Parts: sequence; structure tokens; C-alpha cells
Amino acid sequence: MTGLVDSLLKDGVAVRMRAVGASMRPALVGGDEVTVRPLAPGRPASPGEVVLLRTRAGLVLHRLLGRRKGNGRLLLLTRGDALSRLDPRYL
Repeated sequence: MTGLVDSLLKDGVAVRMRAVGASMRPALVGGDEVTVRPLAPGRPASPGEVVLLRTRAGLVLHRLLGRRKGNGRLLLLTRGDALSRLDPRYL
């Protein structure tokens, strides 16, 4: 499923999916239908927006809190609204 979602978003197609879990409560709860849209070219996600992340465990919808440089790379700082810890840093 991850590959299909990647392909659709890269082609500029919005993807609808159901949220699973409770990490984004109260904004999103398990079973909520979510539409993910690709960003316009040249427009980075802004802090406060919910972003779709590809992780080893699969796809995750979490809130972007900010960006930080680390090891010469730009890292995304994200966290589920209901969680107390930041996610591992994503490129």
C-alpha cells in the first residue's frame, strides 16, 4: 500500500484513507477518513500541519512541529498530538 500511496501523491493525486490508532487524538481518531494531498511544488509543509510520514512500521499521520539541521541534513520534528515524545527525526 505504501508504494501505491507514494505513486499517487507523486503524480499529484489526493489519497483518501482511514486513520488507525489514537496518537493524533483529539484531532483524528481511529476510523476517521483523511484526505492527503501533495504539496504544491516548492511549498514545504508548515509547522502545525499534519503530514504523512513513511516509517519502517508503515505510513503515519503526525503533526509537523518544526525543522532542524542535523548531520548536514534537514530533519523534520514530528509528534502525534496525544503523545509526549517526538517521533524519530525524519528526513
